[in-house]
Amino acid sequence: IKAKVQAPSLGYARSFSLFGLTAQALVALPYTWAQVSGEVGGQDSSTSRAGLADMRLRLSVLFVGAPALTLEELMKAPRKTILGFSINVVAPTGQFYPYKLINLGTNRWAFRPELALSQPLGNRWLIDVYSGVWFFTNNNEFYPGNSKRTQEPMVSFQGHISYTIRPFMWVALNTTYYV
Repeated sequence: IKAKVQAPSLGYARSFSLFGLTAQALVALPYTWAQVSGEVGGQDSSTSRAGLADMRLRLSVLFVGAPALTLEELMKAPRKTILGFSINVVAPTGQFYPYKLINLGTNRWAFRPELALSQPLGNRWLIDVYSGVWFFTNNNEFYPGNSKRTQEPMVSFQGHISYTIRPFMWVALNTTYYV
């Protein structure tokens, strides 16, 4: 299979105080177009799709080291270790046709609880590590419309290291690993 997929998203995020803790809610809706080609049943085939993909939702809460602050308080606050939790949800809102092999939506729910640690090193360096597990519901209408698609849980690890050049300007190196 060869696929070229473009997926810009329109999203909205809002930070707020949740019981005195820093929290954020996010919703994102991707619009996707894809050109796919490959061998199906011994014959070369190609198709294209365009439309909405599955909606993403996330709720994050920083429960250690980051109380909810005003902007003025945040500018004066010392850098310290932060622990947080988030729940990511992928809702089956995308374009899906059970009789088509290639779809933009997955026709199933996915959930990822995740823990995060952010550790400053001096005034300029910052290390972030995250670990989460994706859980998937079944798609009981997978191609050709009466097959069941299942997927085992998938663990993810992420790491980020960044260096602050000056306020509002930094460089970073990021990596992600899935099991």
